[in-house]
Amino acid sequence: MKVTVIKNIDPDYSDKARKAIRMAVRDVSEYCHEKVKVNSPKRSGALSRSWVESQAGALQHKVATSIKYARWVNDGTGIYGSGKPITPKRAKYLRFTIGGRVIFARSVRGQKGQKYVEKTVAQTEAAAKRIVGSALRKAGL
Repeated sequence: MKVTVIKNIDPDYSDKARKAIRMAVRDVSEYCHEKVKVNSPKRSGALSRSWVESQAGALQHKVATSIKYARWVNDGTGIYGSGKPITPKRAKYLRFTIGGRVIFARSVRGQKGQKYVEKTVAQTEAAAKRIVGSALRKAGL
C-alpha cells in the first residue's frame, strides 16, 4: 500500500495518521484471525479453536496456533506433502481404524493439503483495502 500526503492542513494530522495506522494493523490482524478460525477444518474443532492473535511489535500482529498438526492439515502429508508415501518406522505394517474397522497397510499415500491458510491470506488481502479505509475514516482522515 502506498500513502501520499499532498498537503498537511491539520496540525493534528501526524497523531491521527499514527492512530489510523495502528488501528488498521490491528483490524486487519483481527480479520485474519477470525477468517483462519472459520476456514480451519473442524473435525474435532480443536484446530479452529487454537488460533490466537497477539501483538508482536509496535506495528506487527501475529496469528498463530500451537497445534503441531496444523501445518500437515494445511500442506498435506505423504505424497501430497513430502512427496513420499508414509511407511511404518518400527513395525511391518501401519495400523489405523476407519469407520470402526481396523486397517493394516505397508504404506499410505497421505492426505491432500486443505490450504486453509492460503485461503485466509487471500481473503484478508482482498478485504485489507476496505479495512484500512475504515480505520482512516474512524481516525478522521
